[in-house]
Amino acid sequence: MGAAAKMAFPKAAKARKLGFSLCLVLGLLRTARPDAFTAGMRGTKLVQLQPSQMQSTKTTMSAGPDAAEASALLGPLKIASSGMGLLKPLFALEAKLQALSYNEEAIRATLNTEINSAPVVIYTYSLSPFCTEATKLLDSIGAKYQEVLLAPEWFLMLGEGAAKRAELGALYGRTSMPHIFIGGQSIGGLADGPGLLPLFESGELQSMLKAAIFIFRIFCYFPLHSRGRFSRIVDTLAILVLSSAPAMVLAPFCDWSDLRACGAANTASNAALDEDAIWRLLLAAHFSPALRRLGAEMTSSDLEVQGEQLSRRQDCDSFDCEADTERQNLQQLLADIPRDALSQVYFSLTKTTSKPFALQPRSRLLLEIHELRDWDLHQKGLLLQRQAECLAKALHHHGALKRLRASMAPQTLELLALQALVAGNKKSPKLDVPGLDWSLETEHELLRVLERRSARRRSFLHQQRQFLMQDLGMR
Repeated sequence: MGAAAKMAFPKAAKARKLGFSLCLVLGLLRTARPDAFTAGMRGTKLVQLQPSQMQSTKTTMSAGPDAAEASALLGPLKIASSGMGLLKPLFALEAKLQALSYNEEAIRATLNTEINSAPVVIYTYSLSPFCTEATKLLDSIGAKYQEVLLAPEWFLMLGEGAAKRAELGALYGRTSMPHIFIGGQSIGGLADGPGLLPLFESGELQSMLKAAIFIFRIFCYFPLHSRGRFSRIVDTLAILVLSSAPAMVLAPFCDWSDLRACGAANTASNAALDEDAIWRLLLAAHFSPALRRLGAEMTSSDLEVQGEQLSRRQDCDSFDCEADTERQNLQQLLADIPRDALSQVYFSLTKTTSKPFALQPRSRLLLEIHELRDWDLHQKGLLLQRQAECLAKALHHHGALKRLRASMAPQTLELLALQALVAGNKKSPKLDVPGLDWSLETEHELLRVLERRSARRRSFLHQQRQFLMQDLGMR
């Protein structure tokens, strides 16, 4: 053993002795403090509701602050929790000493998985009265939660449990248990940080549970999205947590202005928050162009509705009148979608593409600038038409479906002509184009589009040649 190792060994031994002594002293203080306040009161428990009285765990929430009776333990424990802030630095130091060395990345990955594994996650000690009362409060309101047991008590922790406690302290500044997460957001413990009990007494807990459950259920349909986005969503929408749960659901897909508008509308209307409303909000947020396209097609087919709209425009010459009519048509389309088909329609729309029309990066170099612009324009238009077609199928509107398929033919032929230009002297690949009825008239129309495209390209190249000759002549 070298001289440096001999000098370091006594220091390490002293550090371990100091850490053990500190753990023992803090353990005695922390274990004795609840007893000092709760002597003779441990017989009183929270009154739990029977399973028949609880709501379904799908919409897990309480009907109000009167859903659970106050336990005699809660008052003393609340007072005891108020003194925890004074000992926070000592507990943070003690947690690091107790955990010793551990793999921070692995422990953080484990914590992230656990925190986002359920709408409500609670880290507990099995012998702690704080943890016992916290779980009883959650049980009494019928909340579905995931309990992660770290140890019987903090001074009995070893290995991974101690490492998790130390890492929770490093990430969230809290080493005391229980540590409760709702929707991936830390709310502290039983009575502090802000705490489960204060949120329950103020009525905010019900809104947070409702929002977390709907976020969790929506994200269960998106397995490719990381559950770690819960924390980012909640941090971004801290103002809207209690007022607009739909805004939280729309967070991964909308910008901040959309979220503010959604939150203001939801707060003003006090709209009922249910799963159907969530799906309709998602459809309106992501596929409103397709809804407007279908609405225009359906309106143009009904002469009576069209005449009514014209009379309204004559009575009201402002732009707001037309916007209100369009908004009403969109809302009517959303309301007409069957409840049991909302999620199916949404996922069908997300899977709708403009295939087989897709240009590889190298193929895009073979098109001129104006041709690339036309390609992108027709490709987006075809995608919009197909999404509107999907909505028409869901609404069983066969007339609009037939007209949409007919209106897709010109854009499809334009894309076929552009793809032939990419192929050049080579044979253009055979494409299976759904929704296009091939006939003699369709073939003649495709030839006309090809001739027009070829003539436009020759004109473009001739113009470029003239510009080049002018530049050479000037030199």
